[in-house]
Amino acid sequence: MTFDWADYNNVPPAIPLLLSEVVDKADDPSEALRILRLVYKEIAEQSRSFLSQNNEIEQAAPQKLAVYADGALNLLDGTVGCFDLACRLKAAKNFGRSFGLVADEVWVTDYVTEKFLIDGPPSEATLLRIVSDALILKELAPLISHGIIRFRSPWRSVCSSCQEEFVATIDEMTAHAERVFASNFSLENLKGGEYALHTGNSYYPPMVLRVLPSRWLGAARIETPEETRRRTIQKAIRSALWSIDEANRGAGIVFSNSSIAMASLAMQENQLTNREDVKLFDANRAMEIPWVSDLSISQLVELRAEVQSALPAFRQAFSSHYSSDRKDQSEKSQFMEEMKSQAIEVRNELENVRKFSSRYWRSSYSILGLGISAYGLGSGNNELAMTGLLPILQLISDHKHHANQDIDKLKRRPGYVLVKAQDILLHA
Repeated sequence: MTFDWADYNNVPPAIPLLLSEVVDKADDPSEALRILRLVYKEIAEQSRSFLSQNNEIEQAAPQKLAVYADGALNLLDGTVGCFDLACRLKAAKNFGRSFGLVADEVWVTDYVTEKFLIDGPPSEATLLRIVSDALILKELAPLISHGIIRFRSPWRSVCSSCQEEFVATIDEMTAHAERVFASNFSLENLKGGEYALHTGNSYYPPMVLRVLPSRWLGAARIETPEETRRRTIQKAIRSALWSIDEANRGAGIVFSNSSIAMASLAMQENQLTNREDVKLFDANRAMEIPWVSDLSISQLVELRAEVQSALPAFRQAFSSHYSSDRKDQSEKSQFMEEMKSQAIEVRNELENVRKFSSRYWRSSYSILGLGISAYGLGSGNNELAMTGLLPILQLISDHKHHANQDIDKLKRRPGYVLVKAQDILLHA
C-alpha cells in the first residue's frame, strides 16, 4: 500500500487510507473492522512518517473565512458529544451542511492519527473507535477531497512557563464559569450508585454524562457530581482556549456548541455582560438554511461551485445577523425569511431578464434576416446590405452585454445561493 499525502493538501495519510482501503472496500462495519486489522500496521507506518515532517499551522488567504471547530463540533473528538454512531453520523451531516457552505475552510482536530501511534497491537476498543471515525470521515469525504475540511494537529510543543500560565488561566476561568453555569446542570440518580449529569443549555444540543465507578488507588470510587461538573467545564474552556489560539495563528474564527467555552472567552474580552447575552450567544449557534439544509454533502460541494460569486455577500449577511451582539431573539428566523423572500425575488428577476432577452434576440435576428434579403434583392449588392445593417448588429450585441451584466448582478446576491440549492434539489 503506497500513499503520497502531498497530493492531498497536507491531509494526514490515515484519513484517505481509511476511506480508500477500509470503508470503500467494506459492505458493513464488521467487514471494515476485519480489513482494518489487516492494514493497521501499514497505516501506522505512514502516519509516523507524516508526523516526522514539520507541519506548521497554515494561515487563511486574504478574504477567506477559516472556521476552527470546537466542542462537539470538533467531530473527531471522542471526549465530548454523543458517542452513538447514528448520532455522530447525524451530527456530521449537520456539520457539513452548515459550515461546508458558510466557510472557505473548516479546521477539525485530527484525533485519528494518534490511534495509530500506540505501542504494541491495538485493542479491540481502539479498532472499533477507528472504524467509527472512518464512517464519519466517509460522510464528509466530498468536503475533504475538495480541501474544504482541513485537519490540525492535537499536539504542540510549549515551554514549562507557558504551560503553567495556560493552566492558571484555565483554573481562573473555570472557577468563574462554575458560578455562572452551575444552575444549568441537573442530576439524575441511576441504579448501583451511578448517576447521569445533564448539561442543560451549557451545550447545544444538551448532553447527558453518565458517570460510572472507577478504580482509584486500588479501590472503587465514583466521581461526585460537583467533580464531574467542574471537569466538564474545565475541559470545555481548555479546548476553547486551544482553538482560539490556533484560529488567531491561522487568521480564522472559532465555532463551538459549548456556551460555557464561548461565553467564557467572550466575557474575558468584555463582549458579554450578562446571562441574557450568553443565552443569545448560544442559541445563535443553531442554524437551518432553507433548501441548503436538505442537500447531501456531495450536493453541497456542487452548490459551492455554482454560487461562487454569491458566497461573499451571503457570508457577510449571515455574519451580520448571527453575531454575538444582536439583542433580538427573532433575528435568526427573520434573517431566514429575508433570504427566502430574496430568493423568490432573484428567481423572478432572472426569469424576466432571460425571457425578455430571448424574445428580443429572436425578433432582432428575424428583422436582420429579412433586412439582408431585402437589401440583397433590391440592390444586388450583399456588401452594401451588410454595411447598412451593422447598426442593428451592434444594437443586438449591446443588448446581450447588458443582459449578461444584469444576470451577473443577480448571481452575486445572497438569495441566489438559495435559488441554486432549490434547483439542485429539484433535479436530484
